[in-house]
Amino acid sequence: RLSSFGLVWLSPGILSSQDGPVLGAVGSFSWSGGAFLYPQNTSPTFINMSQENVDMRDSYLGYSTELAFWKGVQSLILGAPRHQHTGKVVIFTKTSGQWKPKTEVTGTQIGSYFGASLCTVDVDRDG
Repeated sequence: RLSSFGLVWLSPGILSSQDGPVLGAVGSFSWSGGAFLYPQNTSPTFINMSQENVDMRDSYLGYSTELAFWKGVQSLILGAPRHQHTGKVVIFTKTSGQWKPKTEVTGTQIGSYFGASLCTVDVDRDG
């Protein structure tokens, strides 16, 4: 369930995707977190890990948010710095109209806050 306090504590940045603005919501679902995507003229979409068989309690998913485009595919990257005390970064892609996790990277050092900061870069300068 979405807690009212969790919806107040949102990530500081707002990104603009092809589908509309994206805003992290770390406090939702008892601090499991996620992100809201606001398509134009439709209801917002909540993107999280609730459909996956993984414990995301107190993970703060959406603490950091980034967008990436690679080979014509848009990806949403969300950081979860408190996941299992080591942090996690999850890359979501849109498949059949649904945002699904594609890749996950988990931190290794306890307390490192891995995933707290994300940065996308156009390494090959192809735009």
